[in-house]
Amino acid sequence: MITYNKIENFIELMFWGIRLRIPLSIGKIVIKHAPFIITLLDYIFPKFDDKIIFNSSPDYSDNAYAFYRYIKENYPDKYKCIWITKPEREDTVGDRSYRLYTLKGIYHILTSKYIVSTHANMFIYFIRTNRHVHLNLWHGMQLKTLGLNEKKPTKEIIKRYNILAKNSYMFSSSDLFKISFIPSFGIDYSRVFITGQPRTDLIWSDEHKKELEEMFNFGNYKKSVLYLPTYKEGNRYRKSQVKTKYNNIFYMSDYDKEDFINTIERENILFIMKPHPFEELMYKDIIETLPKSKNFKIVFKEDFERNDLNLYELLKYIDLLISDFSSVTIDYLILNRPIIYLNNLSKEYLENRGFVLEDNYEYIMPGAKAKSYKELISEICNELKDDKYLNVRNSVMTLMHKYRDNKSCERIYEVMKELK
Repeated sequence: MITYNKIENFIELMFWGIRLRIPLSIGKIVIKHAPFIITLLDYIFPKFDDKIIFNSSPDYSDNAYAFYRYIKENYPDKYKCIWITKPEREDTVGDRSYRLYTLKGIYHILTSKYIVSTHANMFIYFIRTNRHVHLNLWHGMQLKTLGLNEKKPTKEIIKRYNILAKNSYMFSSSDLFKISFIPSFGIDYSRVFITGQPRTDLIWSDEHKKELEEMFNFGNYKKSVLYLPTYKEGNRYRKSQVKTKYNNIFYMSDYDKEDFINTIERENILFIMKPHPFEELMYKDIIETLPKSKNFKIVFKEDFERNDLNLYELLKYIDLLISDFSSVTIDYLILNRPIIYLNNLSKEYLENRGFVLEDNYEYIMPGAKAKSYKELISEICNELKDDKYLNVRNSVMTLMHKYRDNKSCERIYEVMKELK
């Protein structure tokens, strides 16, 4: 394992019970030349056709997790499935799991024929040759621009996406998103396949129906609403997408918490909020300011993990989805149920990030639009009684989804077999 001691200013390597300490100055030289070293090792180590590496952010999630489940359920004896997790993650999934910066983790990456991932993170620096078959499943079809197509892509984003373009294959849900991926990643047309996304297969699953009903008690409510705000803050790779700050769950200045509680209780609505994984800490810090009602539930990633559940298995039990610009709105469209889009921050997203269809982005948002709390609460009540946008959704459905079934993993697997 590789760690950095900030106090004593050295890098520590630990393997087979042996601990080595290297001065930071020497460590920096090693890190600087790590890509070359990794590439050299990649050419030396053999690749095993029966080994598949999985990596996602957060760990054990999204498209990689869904494809992992498919392989384990359908080909348990044909492939060795190995997860590579974040350095701080200690627990395991399935039969094998290793942390990224460990010798065992690096060994398994270097000797795997197939690599499955969802993000342009540090993991991709191990994918620098064509000796791997790298399935870049990504983490959703985008309403917002992506990678090289963003308004102001950073040097780090450009570097990472260029690596992905040269050494990976991608998968989309339709022609629209295939065409979007090509300039976003600078990837060749022939390396993008229209198969659907593995995670949407989970929408049709009944495997954890009992656990979901016990967790949310759907039978106690007339309707269920799921609110999925997307990621708004910045990080070391991307500047903040939204500068407006409101101390409430909807980022709306006219938000009325008492009216919100009264409405969902009066209408007997189960209102579930699931923050974006990268913003969970923010919501945990302000948990006391959130609505207090038996009709309001906020759930975090660990709530699903603790019950061995997945967000996509929940979607089937949701009558109405609310989001701003989350890619889950595209996935939920498969169920052809009402969606409300929070467009109060669309101007800032347009200026700081941009949309796939810049001048016509609302066309691929087939549902009610709300720019204020009053509009939102009114649309919630209206849409649960009268689905006004059914014909609108039908008109754009094929633009977003070529397939509406549970066979995306199967199609990706058939592609994987042909990639050598």
